[in-house]
Amino acid sequence: LFVSDEDLRSLADRVPWQFRLRFREKKSGREDDAKVLAWSLYQGLRRRMRMMDDETALQETAEFVRKSIFNPQKTVFAIFGTHSRFGHWMISALYHVPSKIINLDAERGDPLF
Repeated sequence: LFVSDEDLRSLADRVPWQFRLRFREKKSGREDDAKVLAWSLYQGLRRRMRMMDDETALQETAEFVRKSIFNPQKTVFAIFGTHSRFGHWMISALYHVPSKIINLDAERGDPLF
C-alpha cells in the first residue's frame, strides 16, 4: 500500500530467463517438462540480480531450487495449471512439505501417497 511507483515496477521487471522443470510421473513413468511460473522463484532471482551480476544470480537461484527439490527431508508437490491461450500445462507453484508428514499419511493408508 505504501510503496513508491518505482518499487512497484521493480516487482514486475521482466526476467530474461525461463525456469523449466523436467519430471517423471510416479505411476506411469512418463517424462515431461513444464515452465515454472512461480512468482516467488522469479522474485528471488530479481533480488539476487540487484546484489550480483546476472549470471551468478541465475546460477545461485537454480542451485537453490535444486537443493530444495532434492532435499530428502521434504517432498515437493508441483501445482499445475493451464493457460487457455496456449493450451499447455505450466507449474504455478512448488510446495515443499516435510517428508515425515507424507510418511505418516502413507502409514495410515492415505491413497494419495
